[in-house]
Amino acid sequence: MRSPKLTPAVRLGLVVIALMVVSSSPTAAAPAKETFFTRADLTPTVAMYGKRFHIPTVFGPTGMNGWILGDALVVREVENGSPADGIVMPNDMLLAVNGQALGDEPLKTLGQQVEVSDQSGKMALRLMRSGKAVSVTLPIRKLGAFGPEAPYNCAKSRAIHRDTCEFLARAQNPDGTFDGRMYVGYALNGLTWLASEDPKYLENARRLAYSYAKRFNPDDTGTVAWGWGHMGIFLAEYYFQTGDDTVLPLCQRIGQTLALSQQPCGSWGHGPHPGKGYVQGGLRHCAGAGGWTALLLFKEAGVPVREHALARATRFFARFADHGTVPYGDHRPEFAGTGNGKDAQTGVGFALLGDRVKAEVFGRHVTDGYLWRNAGHTGGMMGFVWGNIDGIHNPHTPDYLRMVKHWQWMMNASRRWNGGFLVPES
Repeated sequence: MRSPKLTPAVRLGLVVIALMVVSSSPTAAAPAKETFFTRADLTPTVAMYGKRFHIPTVFGPTGMNGWILGDALVVREVENGSPADGIVMPNDMLLAVNGQALGDEPLKTLGQQVEVSDQSGKMALRLMRSGKAVSVTLPIRKLGAFGPEAPYNCAKSRAIHRDTCEFLARAQNPDGTFDGRMYVGYALNGLTWLASEDPKYLENARRLAYSYAKRFNPDDTGTVAWGWGHMGIFLAEYYFQTGDDTVLPLCQRIGQTLALSQQPCGSWGHGPHPGKGYVQGGLRHCAGAGGWTALLLFKEAGVPVREHALARATRFFARFADHGTVPYGDHRPEFAGTGNGKDAQTGVGFALLGDRVKAEVFGRHVTDGYLWRNAGHTGGMMGFVWGNIDGIHNPHTPDYLRMVKHWQWMMNASRRWNGGFLVPES
């Protein structure tokens, strides 16, 4: 069994962003021994515009990670066995890649040069080490170029996705969990396996699905609405692909919890109970759209849902079709920016309902507003994940490909070294 509506979009989108998901996933590399900044330093300005500050990031598939400092990239760690191991040292400052000075947007330049190195098999770096200029060359795995229709009909996209599935499989704990408590990210890991349509990874998806049954707590507080929605999306897609109905009781529990935590307007906040503080104040439609999508999928799977909750959410998100983009919180419709995946998830929801007109409206928002993709609160992860998926609902394919091409550098720079776990073409 499978969903005839969401699965193709998930498959296509997750091929594009697969290693962006990996870049936020656990790895066998040694953990950092100190933090980049203290809690007191995490001001609203840092949270909204982290790229201007010392926010940690990976430096493409090199095995290096660090932060942006002006027109340089500062190396914090180098993973054992990676291309940079023994060649680049912590505290080195990268100044140029393949002869290109990093300039005002150093991570963008690096991402562009990752594409060059994918074809040449090497990456030349000019760096500053202890006040002295040093030139080094890294061996980079040859993946060739993206195809002209990438991610469609693209061997490189398939290779990245395939290797990512293996990386995630090796990072998963025997009980199906991942280290930490990031339900959104782990659900995306599960969707990445399902999107491969490779029976090899259905066991990983099964163990993840069963681990949720042991850990789901309807009394959780905090930003749990995000996790409940994405957890539900993954579980429903797992059922559609495998027919494993043992997960349906959990889907029903999640659906009931979402209905009980829904606010009267039809959307959701960060968590279930309004209260004091950042995480509980007001609506967050980027979280709410995920909850609505989960309810839609539950109903399609035959799971009993509270129809009044589903109807309220559908009416709420329908209000924004042709009236601007979905706002971030308790605001009027906006007219710029599609960050945090709020418009993209809304488009997916209407596609599930078979409302092609509204799905196209939001798909066009996503492909036309792509320049804002990295401006979401705390970063662009959700915007990139869901934007790449929902963009295909714009029937004008060149718009979608233009969006992907524009942000290819970001995806290249976010492609963490996969630990050497290479899977050959089958």
